[in-house]
Amino acid sequence: MDTNYLFTKNNLYFSFAHHELNFSFYPVIFGFERCSPNKETISTQEKNYHVLHFILEGSGTLHIENKTYVVQKNQIFYIPPFSAASYRQNKSNPWQYMWIEFTGENSDYFCQHIGLTPLSPIFTPNDPQNIANLFAVVIEISMNKLYSENSPKSVAALLNLFIGLYEDKTSYLSGANKQAVKLQNVMDYIHTNFCDSDLSLQSIAKHTYFNKTYLCRIFKQTYGVSPQQYLINLRMQKAKEMMRHSSFSIADISLAVGYKSPYYFSKEFKRLFSITPSQYLNTLKKPPCKQA
Repeated sequence: MDTNYLFTKNNLYFSFAHHELNFSFYPVIFGFERCSPNKETISTQEKNYHVLHFILEGSGTLHIENKTYVVQKNQIFYIPPFSAASYRQNKSNPWQYMWIEFTGENSDYFCQHIGLTPLSPIFTPNDPQNIANLFAVVIEISMNKLYSENSPKSVAALLNLFIGLYEDKTSYLSGANKQAVKLQNVMDYIHTNFCDSDLSLQSIAKHTYFNKTYLCRIFKQTYGVSPQQYLINLRMQKAKEMMRHSSFSIADISLAVGYKSPYYFSKEFKRLFSITPSQYLNTLKKPPCKQA
């Protein structure tokens, strides 16, 4: 078996996942329609699901929040639950579209994450073919009667669509925003490789195609600390997670977060938190105070 994975670079790797969401997100209705020129206007006031339409051909209009939008081929329009919205095809160029209706406690979160709101209901993909393919996969899975609407495969396909929408949105930014995306690449590299004891400003700059001086300057402007200090802070927070959620020794933890010397790790830990790793472990073991 090929074991050339990033996490095998050290003898011990440990990560504790922070979940922002109690996950509930799944599709319930799927469809495709080639509309006739005489199809009536559709009103969605009674719909209790989130709805996405992807226009494959033609054009039409969406009316929502007292505004009217022209929607064309390769665009998506979004309608939240119970919205007083309506939409109709252009009679001279009637549309064909795919649609997905979905629900779950996290639906608002995922829609807002890619900028879809009642006041911003149109999404224009930069790579429409890729988004159309992801959209179609959700619908085609629904045609397989082996799967229910909230089966893992259906949920995964819907989530994959939203990942594709988010990546499409963030991958084609221009000007100053491109710089922010490039800094995100720096952050991704640091978070992926923080456990590598050889990680340095020079290696970060090299792998993310930055000049070291320039990287330090814009990183500090953006995050308020230098890349080196950010790395130290990240390692120490990861160390705290391991102390709270595992029984590894301090020596093992120091190696796992990128320190070859447990002594130097302890010194840095105390510098940041005014307490040694051993003292921090002892605070975790103390029973809670009894109420009077």
